[in-house]
Amino acid sequence: MIFDQIYAGKGTINYVVRWQSSKNITLQQRKDMASMLSRQINNWNKQLKGYDGWPYDYITVKIVGWAVANPSQILNKQSNEIVYMDTITDDLSKTDPNIPTKLPVAPNALSRFEHFMDPNYTYPGGLDKRFDMYLWGTSNFQGGAGGDWGQRMPDDYILSTLNSDEVQITEHEMGHGFGLPDFYEEHERPPGGFPVPTIMWAGNSPKITEWDTWMLRYTWSQVKKDTSRFPTR
Repeated sequence: MIFDQIYAGKGTINYVVRWQSSKNITLQQRKDMASMLSRQINNWNKQLKGYDGWPYDYITVKIVGWAVANPSQILNKQSNEIVYMDTITDDLSKTDPNIPTKLPVAPNALSRFEHFMDPNYTYPGGLDKRFDMYLWGTSNFQGGAGGDWGQRMPDDYILSTLNSDEVQITEHEMGHGFGLPDFYEEHERPPGGFPVPTIMWAGNSPKITEWDTWMLRYTWSQVKKDTSRFPTR
């Protein structure tokens, strides 16, 4: 869960952007992408600030790498930017020919998702070099997907929301990473419906609501009981 990642990173989250797209990304877009991710994570985090022992007032979010099929897509690359060029085949492209076949990947050795079960694992280059999640932009992708591995959505959607205060799909998919469910079907919702809208029912709210805050806080209060995962600080 993103709770675990924040704790393990001591109040930080590192991303790799997985760019499954032929579109170029300018330097300004890359800076804006980092700022956008920081806003969305902290839109969730401020619902936890000061609640039931949650120790972090602000989460520092960094993009520590760019995974692309073609490195020339990273326009005006800076000397401190890391670009990964390895690809695998996207299984989704086998059933949907509109999805690019090549799927860029960052090294598994740097992925917290791949090694979270091993508390003694040492990341090459140190903890700051690891990445916790992907921001995954895919051409012709429909909707979104999310979990503690990251957030996936259309490349155009990411580029069109770089300067938004709250980004509905991105926040919704981050919600899944915090352990919150979807509420698409009637049987998934509370009897009588919701007292207020929720971002976790796609299209029901464009932003985090009181209901989402209640669910997030309830989830934190439950998982924090495992003090081996979340030691008192």
